[in-house]
Amino acid sequence: MYKELYLLLTEACPNRCEYCYIKDRANPSSMSIEDIDKYIAKYHPTRVLFFGGEPLVRLDLIEDTVKKYYGKIKFQIVTSTSVNFKEFLEFNERYPLDEIQLSWDGFNDNRVDMYGNRICDTVYQNIIYAINHHLKFDIKTVVSNNNVKDMYDMHRIFRGLTRFGISGQFVIAHREEWTDEFYVDLKQQLYSTFDLNKMYKIHLNMIIAILAKDNNFCSCDIGKYTTIDPYGNESCCTALSQQRMDLDICDVQERCTHNECKNCQYAFMCDGGCRYERYLAYGDKWKENYLTSTCKVVKIYYDTVQRFLSELDSDKMQKLLSIIRRYKEYQYKYYSPKE
Repeated sequence: MYKELYLLLTEACPNRCEYCYIKDRANPSSMSIEDIDKYIAKYHPTRVLFFGGEPLVRLDLIEDTVKKYYGKIKFQIVTSTSVNFKEFLEFNERYPLDEIQLSWDGFNDNRVDMYGNRICDTVYQNIIYAINHHLKFDIKTVVSNNNVKDMYDMHRIFRGLTRFGISGQFVIAHREEWTDEFYVDLKQQLYSTFDLNKMYKIHLNMIIAILAKDNNFCSCDIGKYTTIDPYGNESCCTALSQQRMDLDICDVQERCTHNECKNCQYAFMCDGGCRYERYLAYGDKWKENYLTSTCKVVKIYYDTVQRFLSELDSDKMQKLLSIIRRYKEYQYKYYSPKE
């Protein structure tokens, strides 16, 4: 039993982002309020996260659910803002959600709508609209070939938004063939985003792994929540939930068994790469294989973290350790299994 329940409300979405798992899905399905009632009764979650597809396609379903369970369950949403966003903000004024995450990858062609038009400017306008309406939210930026050169510029934007109570996070994309230039640009850009006044979850995870040499480190949130799709399939992974697949990949303690991984100096901060991506590449042999792309990214992270740590004086190291303590407390509060 887990504290968090991820509900894939709908597979429908007006966008066709390159890294999306269901961008080409025909006949997208959606949940009903009866479905949601059943899952909440089964799992008794303290937090429900709405995602998709684009969850605001089913704003009606979100409204019905939040009204019904408001004050009993915490609610969170992940949205591209590309449909029904202003209507959602009006509803949120009456029933404020606990966390709102807006997906924005910067001013580039990383994300497009169903007609091939980029949506970055529209999303940015919605971000400004939300700030002007005093909304507190988090921005998630997916780093890929198209925008890796923009990481420092995005970091500066995130730093500037903190005065409005707005946060931002970087996530490395899945389902993409990274170019040789991607790794070069990542190595150049990554260090500039390590900033004690604005630390990112992905950075903190790597720092913690290196400081602790924690062999139980897992590079994703697998097993920390339950995900349910519109067909009732339950899994521990959002990628699996969107692919309608039921695979036994959820044991966090299960490590990659490839000989090169066993002897790798970076093994303590990597579990072979995204398990679902490994399944796509290797089928039933996914446990015995790893993603070479993940190896390259982890090495860049390792070298960057070591450089960052080496340049901290004692006062800055104490500040970093304080940030890590608060982050670990947050993780325990929201991700530890219920008794």
